[in-house]
Amino acid sequence: MHDYLKHKIKNQRFKAFVLMRNILAIMCLLLLVSAGMVRDYRQIDYDVNAKKQAIYIYNFSKYINWPEKYKDDKFIIGVLGNSHVEKELQNLAATRKVYNQTLVIKHLDSPSEIEDFEIVYVGRDKADDIPEVIKKTKKYNTLVITDKPGSVYEGAGISFVVKENKIKFELSKKNLEGRSLDVSSQLVNMAIIAE
Repeated sequence: MHDYLKHKIKNQRFKAFVLMRNILAIMCLLLLVSAGMVRDYRQIDYDVNAKKQAIYIYNFSKYINWPEKYKDDKFIIGVLGNSHVEKELQNLAATRKVYNQTLVIKHLDSPSEIEDFEIVYVGRDKADDIPEVIKKTKKYNTLVITDKPGSVYEGAGISFVVKENKIKFELSKKNLEGRSLDVSSQLVNMAIIAE
């Protein structure tokens, strides 16, 4: 009888061990899955912001007039950093035009690749390059747009900001006029004016 009780207790301990091991495995699996879901939701949120920024960038072109020499067959937007915004702009370029011009999106690895583009967008991941971008584009009539709040005080024409969980933008009329860019009063009224 004594051996029987020992065997029964040992068997119950083994079952409890297996049960605990299975519970721990399920908890680990749930933790891994939920961590992946959090990352995916953050990615979705980031992509939504990228899409909004791309739409803003495209729409800015409707409210700004460039000098006559820019009204050829292509409207070029250079993108330095933030591949998500670049991808969204590529999607827009496939179906849209600007002033009956073909919309062309150029990937830029560094400011040294900037040419006489209508717009140069600088992502937050390349914010350290903003002074060089401003310097490089100074001789052109290029609208510099950044994803760094306050960069309009460094020479950018427009910079994205988040206010009350919404994407908004700062605009410097002085910087735009300094590049012979004529900005409509409608765009000015939508902006946070920085002077």
